[in-house]
Parts: sequence; C-alpha cells; structure tokens
Amino acid sequence: NRMGETLLGPAFITAKPDEKVEALAAAFRANPFLIVWDKRQYLYLLGYCTTLFVPFFLAAMCVGTVFVKYASKINRVYFANMTGSGVGGAGILFLMYHVRPESLLVLVSAAAVSAVVLSLLPRRKLVALAVSVASLISLVLIHSRGGLELHVSQFKTLPALMDLPDARIVAQNWSPLGKIDAVSSPAIREAPGMSLASTYEIPPQIALVVDADSVSAVTNYDGDLSRLTYLDWLTSSAVYHAVRADGDRGRTVLVVGAGGGADILAAQYAGIDRIDALELDRNVIDLMQQELREFSSNVYGSAGVKVIKAEGRAFFDSTRKLYDVIQISLLDSFSASAAGVLALNESYLYTVEALRSYIIHLEPDGILSITRWLKMPPRDNVKLFATAIDALDASGELDPREHIVQLRGWKTCTTLIKRAPFNRAEIEAIIAFCNKRSFDLCYFPGVQLDVVNECNVLERPFFYESATALLGPHKERYYRASLFNVTPATDDRPYYFHFFKWSSLPELRRVLSTQWVPFVEWGYVILIATLIIALPLSAALILLPLLRLRRPARGKVGFRTVLAYFLSIGAGYMFIEMVFIQKLARIMPHPIIALGMTLTIFLIGSGLGGLTSSRLAQRVRRPVWVAFACIAAALVIYVLAIDVIAVRSELFSPNSRRVIAGFIVFFLAFFMGIPFPTGLRRLASVSPELLPWAWGINGCASVIGPIVATCLSISCGFRIVMAISAALYLTAALTVPRTHG
Repeated sequence: NRMGETLLGPAFITAKPDEKVEALAAAFRANPFLIVWDKRQYLYLLGYCTTLFVPFFLAAMCVGTVFVKYASKINRVYFANMTGSGVGGAGILFLMYHVRPESLLVLVSAAAVSAVVLSLLPRRKLVALAVSVASLISLVLIHSRGGLELHVSQFKTLPALMDLPDARIVAQNWSPLGKIDAVSSPAIREAPGMSLASTYEIPPQIALVVDADSVSAVTNYDGDLSRLTYLDWLTSSAVYHAVRADGDRGRTVLVVGAGGGADILAAQYAGIDRIDALELDRNVIDLMQQELREFSSNVYGSAGVKVIKAEGRAFFDSTRKLYDVIQISLLDSFSASAAGVLALNESYLYTVEALRSYIIHLEPDGILSITRWLKMPPRDNVKLFATAIDALDASGELDPREHIVQLRGWKTCTTLIKRAPFNRAEIEAIIAFCNKRSFDLCYFPGVQLDVVNECNVLERPFFYESATALLGPHKERYYRASLFNVTPATDDRPYYFHFFKWSSLPELRRVLSTQWVPFVEWGYVILIATLIIALPLSAALILLPLLRLRRPARGKVGFRTVLAYFLSIGAGYMFIEMVFIQKLARIMPHPIIALGMTLTIFLIGSGLGGLTSSRLAQRVRRPVWVAFACIAAALVIYVLAIDVIAVRSELFSPNSRRVIAGFIVFFLAFFMGIPFPTGLRRLASVSPELLPWAWGINGCASVIGPIVATCLSISCGFRIVMAISAALYLTAALTVPRTHG
C-alpha cells in the first residue's frame, strides 16, 4: 500500500507514505516533457521503469513456474490463466462504473494476496479463504484511513483550475471512459478561441474536466439567451451566419460531443429550434441532468433539445436522418493536442470515410462545421482540409474548390464543408462574420491573396498556401514536400493526430536544435523510444539463456525451431489482437469498451481453445495445422466482412453488428489458443529444459508485438499488419513438423 506511487506511477496514483518512502517515490517522479532540458530525467525514467519491472517479472516467474511444474496439464493451466485474465478484464470494466479508481487498487491487491495464499496453502482451502478475507479486510481498512489517493500531474488542467480563487470540486463521477470533476470557481471563464475584439461578458461557469485535462464549460445563463452573445464570437459560430444567409434554413442541427452544453447554447442563440446532441459518456449526461441541472439552466432538457448517448461514427452508421448543420467542435483538450500525446490515438471521427459519412447525412444545402485547435507550425487543420477534399471527391462532387471554406482565429480554426457549392450570399455572410470579429479567412471559393492573413498575422499565409496547393494539380507533391505528415487519415490508418515524418527530422533538428521535440508528436516519439529500448532487451533476454543451456541431443527439438515457433505465434497473436481492438472500435460504443470486450473475448476464447487442444490432439493427427487453417479462414472472413458489418446499417442493427463481430473474434481466438499449449506440451515430452525459455520467448514477443503492430499500423495500415500476422502464423506452421512429431 505504501509503495503505491512507486509501483503505479506518480502521474496516476500516489500513496501517503512516511518521509523515507516519500523521498524514494519523489526520486522517480519522471516527467518526459522535461527530458530535452533536464538530463536527470533519464535516471528518473530508469528508476521508474525498474520499479514497474519488478512486479511483472515476479508475476511472469509465477506463471512460468506453474507451466513447468504442471506441463502434463498445460491445457488446463493455460485455460485457467487465460480465462481468469478474461474475466478480470470484463470484471474491472464493470467495477469501474461503481467503484472509485483508487479503491480498485485495493481489490486488485486483494486478488494478488489471495493467489499467494492459495499457492502456499493448496490443501487447506478453508484456511486459505479465511486468510484471503482477512487480507481484503485489512486492505480496505488501510484504504479507508487514507491509504491511497489520486495524484494528478501538475502539467494537466485540473491542478491549474484548483489553484484558482475559491476553487472546489462540486461533483464527481467516473467510469471506464474517464473520471469527471466538476470544478467551481468565480474565476472560471471558458470560451476557446473567442475573438480578441469581443467586449461581451462570459457568464459564470463550472468547468467539466474529463481525466484531469479535457475541459468543457457549463454555463449559468438563467435562461436569458442575450447573455450568450459571447458564443457568437467563436470561429465555430460562422456556420450559423452562413445558413441564415439563405433565409429560413438551418433549423436542424446535430452537435457531436455535447459535453457541458456550450455548442447546444450556441445553436440556441443562433435561433435553431431542433437540436440533436450526441454525448458518449453516460456520466456526463447524468451530471448535466442531475447535479448540474439547475446551474446549467437545464440545457440538456431545453425545448427542442434531444440528447443521445452515442459515439459519433456509430450514430451516423445507424441513422438515415439528415441535418442542416453538423457541428463538431474541439473534442480533444488543447494541452494534449499541443503536446502531441494524441499521436497514437486512433480517431475514426476525422478519417476520409468519416467526413464522407457526415456529408451524406447533410440536407442538400447542409453544412458540416469542424473546429480544431490551431497548431503551429500548421499541420492539424491542413490535414483536415486535405481530408475534406478527399471526402468530397469520394462523395462524387465534381469540384471541391466550391464546397470548402476555412477561417481561423488566434487559437482555433474552423473548416466548413457544404454538400452543395457555397453560394455568394453565404460567402459574403462568412466574410462579414470574420471582418467584424477580426478572424482571418484561410480559404473560400474565389479567395484572393490580398484578403487573407490580415488580423492574426502569421509570417506567411500558410493556410492559404496549403489550401491552394491541395486543391491544385500537384497535391501529392505538396504531401511529399511538407514538413509534416498531412496525408488524410483513413479507416485503415485512422491516426489523424500522427504528423511526424522521419524525412523531416534532420531539418527540424537543424532549425530548432534541441528544441525540436515539442514540435513533433510526443506519443510517437515515446513509442519509438520504447521500441528502441525493448528490442535489444528482448533479444538479450532471449539469447542469454542459451549460454547456460546445452545443445539439444539428436532427436530433440532444436533452439531455432523453438525460437521460430514461439516467437511467431506470440507476435502473430498480438498483431491480430491489436488490429481487432482497433477495428471493433468502429462497432463498439466506445474505444475503451472495444478494448475491454475484445481482450475478454480473445482471452476466454483462447483459454477454451487451449482446454480442448489435448482432446483435439487425440482425434486429429496434426491439430496445430487444423488450428492454423481455421485462423486463416477467420482472417479471410474478417477481411471480407468486417468493414461491411461496421457500416451497413440497412443490413445490420448496432447490436447485431456487435454480436457478429464478437462471434468472428471468438472463432478466431478459439483456434489461436491451440498452438501455444500444444507446443509446450510437446516440448515438455522431448525437451523439458526448454520450457522456461519457450515461455520467455512468447512473453518477449507479447511485449514487442503491440509496439511493432502500432508502428506498422501508423505507417502502413491495418491490412498490412494482418498480412504480416498471417505470415507469422505461416512461419509457425512450417515449424510444426519439427516441433510436433
């Protein structure tokens, strides 16, 4: 309990230790953001990683020891291990809805203690049960006395808000989707990117903070819409001026990401009387409809407002309703976006296929409005502009130049995409909107250089230059010459926030010296650094045991065979699992749910496959080859069917899509669970001394696999990752005759 910070990391969990332990924990408070300036951070990171290494090392030793000791019953042991992991994955998701995050650590610790007690007292089950219960009670008592509390990184938004005058948390909620804090302070005023020319007062607000970083403002306006004039001075409000230019149009609006209700209020201020608002997190909806109902003037229950609990892409895949305006505004936090920590995040909201789906759900004269943070050097909104062009091309539009408008302020940039060409009245209304609010026009049909980059002046009219280049005949040349990766994201490569280009690294280092790191994507840099560390360590951990192992006698399994077989099935398993997690994010209601459910199905399915592997071996001469054939068949089914299942709402309801996808995953996982225990069982009969080594190889492959799979997904796409996983299983299949006689 007192080592909670050391074991779990200072950015998330902090114990209340005595002074000595606190000093030890403080020594490991590594901050990657300072690594460019403070070389001590390397030592902190080393200490931090070492503390994380210890519990996983010990846990792997326990599992490996059981595998060696009960090699003859490996299928049952494998089943128990995988099923327990699967049940634990599903169980922790369930508990996250009902138990505070820090309290979950007590339950996890109790489970670990129970495992230890059962292993020490295998024949005294009642005694073991009593000791386990006593341990749980002790842990609960320690926790109830303040043993653990959440400690948030100082670089996140929540600590800064809590430093404001009279700041206090007035409501909290949590779920697998995140922890939500409602922070009240007289100093809180949130209006992202509001024009510097605005003189309008922002009403009192409560900050709705998700995971201590992403902020959404809950506004107290007492039902008086005149107090919301400040919202009309945001770049995201340009769309309402455009739709009003054609008279009585624009009366149905879809807000994607309702949050604290600011976008709903902006639509109401613009005179919209029918508003559908999507909100993914049930806890946000509950807070807005209960604890914050009075303060927010019941914005979620306003006349004409319908709040729908749904994820954006899933909603569009399941509805045929058309809208005059679709509003998507600032769905990620500024600090996370600016720091580049989203580089590894898959976002299906900003792919070419996603924008095409939005456009299809517009009325004939409807407008899609997407507002993003303004990143410098320009890359985010340039990529969005390029994505809009490809989406319009995919929708069958003849000339994207007539269908896009882009404008920017000092902190935000809004891109408007119209299903029909923008007409003169709409363009003039947008120009007047920008002129009055000192916003800059980046692009509109017929734009000239002399009207851009006038208010929030940049060194060059970067956004105008990128827009004209992307709309010109040499778009691919622009992609190659760009300092950043601004190629549109697709559903096969949904890494919208990945802007890093290896070819640009020498130029960045030359121009910015040691200051280049903040201008690349932190998440991707950390991923590559992890791979650089993990590869040699894994190689050493795999090869060093060979110094102590004797060369196999004739008739026994060779080192190369064991290495090729267990490395291939370990890496292939992780590759397939990673791809299915990402793909099922398109079908499940939330990526976190997709992660939990996919892992649960994979683990339990593999456990059942391992359990039946011994019986299969009695009936089939080469059971592993049967498993490989079924894996190949499942992968073919996946390639042919998964995208159809994800998007064909007229053929499949949301629930039926999830059931079908879950069945494909289970079928695949069942047969993926056969090769490992079968290989260990055969190895135990001819070369038992290689069992620990085989388990270690598989473990290293399980570590390297997700890192390599993510890198390949970003660079090449999911289909390439699937093809490589098939090649890995083919490699394993080719070693089967030498491994399984």
